[in-house]
Amino acid sequence: MNLLLLTEQAKVKMEYHARLFSVIFFSAALISLVGIVSLVPAYVSLFSHKNAREAEIAALERSLAMQDNSSAVEFAAAKKEIAALAAGKSEDGATDDILLALRKKNGIDGLRVTSIIYERRGDEEGISLGGEAETRTSLRAFQKALEGEYRFGSVGIPVSNFVKERNIPFTITIALRGREQGAPAASQ
Repeated sequence: MNLLLLTEQAKVKMEYHARLFSVIFFSAALISLVGIVSLVPAYVSLFSHKNAREAEIAALERSLAMQDNSSAVEFAAAKKEIAALAAGKSEDGATDDILLALRKKNGIDGLRVTSIIYERRGDEEGISLGGEAETRTSLRAFQKALEGEYRFGSVGIPVSNFVKERNIPFTITIALRGREQGAPAASQ
């Protein structure tokens, strides 16, 4: 039983609902504020990780651009060298000597030539061949094949190249004879 007048009961109910609404509103606001404050460290952490990743990507893109530029230069130089070798045109016969050295590799299994360097110092000419041989036997066979060619004055290979038994990296230095010395002797 409620002894209050109906108008007073309506006022009390309105105050009750107003207080209930304000408590619910402030509770929701407080819970939202606590949630936002607790998410700030996660946001800051994610934002800093994002910035770090963007900086890393930018650095990698700059590095890649520099590599692409140097790769393009190396590719152009290699293309030019290959074109010269393919044409087989050489004023001094250097291309012929290099191709002759590479032909001596034919028939020798387990031998891979990975670098060719032609050098000229004054009147002296030379070729350096680098690569990898599967065995000492294949490396020695290649050396003997090169030594048997009359256009090659000397064929030098360091003894240290024969230390390993398998997968042997090697460098062979070939001193070329002069063009007039390189001709085979006439049979008598």
